[in-house]
Amino acid sequence: MEKSINKNTHTLLKYASAIGVTTLLAVALPQVFHAFGVFAGMGGKFGQMFMPMYLPVLILAFRTNAVAGAIAGILSPIISHAISGMPAPSMLPLIAVELVCFGLFAGLIAKTKMNIVAKIFVVQILCRILRIAATLILGVFMSDVSITVTAALSGTLLAVPGYILQLLAVPYFVNLRRFDI
Repeated sequence: MEKSINKNTHTLLKYASAIGVTTLLAVALPQVFHAFGVFAGMGGKFGQMFMPMYLPVLILAFRTNAVAGAIAGILSPIISHAISGMPAPSMLPLIAVELVCFGLFAGLIAKTKMNIVAKIFVVQILCRILRIAATLILGVFMSDVSITVTAALSGTLLAVPGYILQLLAVPYFVNLRRFDI
């Protein structure tokens, strides 16, 4: 019995540590990308284009499970906003919803026999559809007529470089055995 408790405690600590490191990376990476954006004269658009907060959450979810991915997905934008003010208050709920979905769906399909690039692509499509729906629902509840389908879709086009980055970087880190969780 004691051996089982020690094993469960060890597993719980391992996941908590992985979630903590992931959240730290998801808070720090956007700062780096925003600094490059300012240097490049693009300001905050650089972070919106490359979606750096999503990378660690995806990697964690694929390497562990849906629960760990969803927890990191909700903590990352909230802690980032509390520390840096980013994401902006108007974007915080949408990014939180999308990051939770990224972590949840990536964790759910992680063990399927599908190719990792195909898995990422499926997660990207599902989560962007949910974010567009959440944007439109938020617009209805806020009685904001400026939130239209076009406005909801425009963020998708801006994020294409981020989707490409995810398709290129995430498989490498998911398959990296040096940092097994």
